[in-house]
Amino acid sequence: MNAPTRRSLFATEAAVPLFGSARTLKDNELFAIMDPSGDIVPDQQQGVFRAETRFLSRWELRLNGEHPILLNSTLKQDNSLLLVDLTNPEQPDYGLSQGTVHMFRTRFLWCKGSYERLKVVNYGATATTLGLSFAYSADYHDIFELRGLVRPARGRTCATDIQGQRVTLSYAGLDQVTRRTRLQFSGSATTLTESTALCVLRLEPGQEAALFITSAFWEGDDEPVVLDYDTAYSEQTTSLLGAQGKTRVTGSNPQFTLWLDRSAADLAMLMTETPCGTYPYAGIPWHSAAFGRDGLITALQTVWFDPSIARGVLESLAMSQADHVDSDRKSEPGKILHETRRGEMAALNEVPFGAYYGSIDSTPLFVLLAALYYERTADSAFLERLWPHIERALHWIQVYGDRDGDGFIEYQQEPGVALGHQGWRDSPEAIFDERGELALGSLALCEVQAYVYAAKSALAPVARALGYDVRAEQLQSEAQALQIRFNRAFWRPDKRFFALALDGDKRPLGIFGSHAGHALFAGIASKAAAAEVAAAVMDEAFFSGWGVRTLARGQPRHNPLSYHHGAVWPHDNALLAAGLARYGHKDAVVRITEGLFDVTRFMDLHRMPAVFSGLGRHHDEAPTLYAGACSPSALASGSVFLLLQSCLGLTIRAVGSPSIHFAYPRLPAFLTELRIEGLRVNAATVDLVVRRYREDVSVNVLFRHGELDVIVVR
Repeated sequence: MNAPTRRSLFATEAAVPLFGSARTLKDNELFAIMDPSGDIVPDQQQGVFRAETRFLSRWELRLNGEHPILLNSTLKQDNSLLLVDLTNPEQPDYGLSQGTVHMFRTRFLWCKGSYERLKVVNYGATATTLGLSFAYSADYHDIFELRGLVRPARGRTCATDIQGQRVTLSYAGLDQVTRRTRLQFSGSATTLTESTALCVLRLEPGQEAALFITSAFWEGDDEPVVLDYDTAYSEQTTSLLGAQGKTRVTGSNPQFTLWLDRSAADLAMLMTETPCGTYPYAGIPWHSAAFGRDGLITALQTVWFDPSIARGVLESLAMSQADHVDSDRKSEPGKILHETRRGEMAALNEVPFGAYYGSIDSTPLFVLLAALYYERTADSAFLERLWPHIERALHWIQVYGDRDGDGFIEYQQEPGVALGHQGWRDSPEAIFDERGELALGSLALCEVQAYVYAAKSALAPVARALGYDVRAEQLQSEAQALQIRFNRAFWRPDKRFFALALDGDKRPLGIFGSHAGHALFAGIASKAAAAEVAAAVMDEAFFSGWGVRTLARGQPRHNPLSYHHGAVWPHDNALLAAGLARYGHKDAVVRITEGLFDVTRFMDLHRMPAVFSGLGRHHDEAPTLYAGACSPSALASGSVFLLLQSCLGLTIRAVGSPSIHFAYPRLPAFLTELRIEGLRVNAATVDLVVRRYREDVSVNVLFRHGELDVIVVR
């Protein structure tokens, strides 16, 4: 494998910032990042991407040689269509006053293609001649090149092929795969060169004209069928309509509903058809691929809302479960995938992520999700098929995960190696001691032990329901023993907090980080310890006003602008909130929910980014963004659903007599009412309304079809 020029490349902390207010479209493996005007600007990490490769690196519209003026730019609520309004600048040489010409630009992706329509209207009093031009290029850079890796060699750019109103750009990769981009112009006569297209329009007063550009992107001989704009749009619309009918949640606060709708739409957009099934890709642009941990946590957050996501994740990860030892790819029998990549560099082993298993937590999370999916759906047939994979995962936990036989899962920290850390804090300096010195050796992370406990505890009743009584007793016994062992080894009485990890010498690292919230999420903490953690994380050293930081202020290496040393992660906060709710700390749950809701009020499209800075909140100032954060992000999109579940104390049990439980439900201050419509449990469906009267919250059934109990504990 060729050595990368920059090893820090593999830490997402090194990611390059995106252009502000980018517009993102996605359809399966194809995604596009544009500026708000719909242009793709060179050197802005924008483009049209497929299979980790940028197939279009420049796409810039000009009117008579100048940038049009942007009037408005938005995406449809379902993320399916970009809509842009433009007008002309003052152009006296063309007899145009500013605002004479209106240009309406729409764009969508469908079936490996991009479809764009540019409608132009002359609102002037006289006829005018307009020169509409597009500048284009395709560099076919791998996504890792855009993140800073300098390759020792690249493939060959092929000659541009121009035929009539069609131009084809192509690149012959070192992996012996030819990648092609084809641009087809129609609607008006267009003159093409290797890098530009020019259309000259003569418009009378009030006259309009339209230009259509269809683009196709493919590898090898897999040339897609290119449709006309209207046919493709009709197919896309029909597909979106077919995906409707799922649970819908709305609130009395319109901005909260926008957050919910955008999150649901982002999750739908990130869902991708893969050879192993439908999977939520982790995020755009850097993580538009199948990540084990991200997919599992996303599914955990949304299993009550849409269990089909969990089923797809489980099915996909079971099919890619490791079956042999490969030290370069961190593969061991039974281990669950960390990530998989499909670009030229992955094919050439220039990066190790073609199928990479360097994740210490994906395997226990896989077992936990399987148990929660069964509780939510009672899908025993699926669990029976999945059971051999669950047993292999449990075998990995016991044999390969526990490197030294001490009853904890560890990984060997490897300085200078891609993803030297294997927990979700995987940046190079993420794990350290009270003096700020980096932890070395075989590391046992706090949250990973908690996940193992949660997995075995949740799986025990599933095993019993499937008839594996002996296995159920064994799992429950192992979970109880782990809980005792964990609280002895990880609780720091002097800190009144859980250790970040045990280092290679089994020393508990007494760092105040959000990892402790994961222990509450898993239920492994004692009630007394949970109360101490709850008090700590809501202190101003932890809570920024927007959310809980990954690392408390005052800790060694604290930096509110750093990926894992003080920034705020919505999914991390959602897991913490779920843990706080488990132990009855509902005031803290509501406070975290209110802080994150306020973040979305300042975000473009009300879209929650994967991470933002941990700088403290001041008045009504916007939160400070984190450069390079994925947006949309599956983890961030799923967070609102787990936060809502935690506020409501919502549990759905499909096994036995189907029921929905609300334990001490609360609504944040910005909500007086919440509606949950089309919530399906087995064959039953229910519509619910949750109302707040000062501090009291009621739950009422608006509609019920089928046998389903709704139980409220207040």
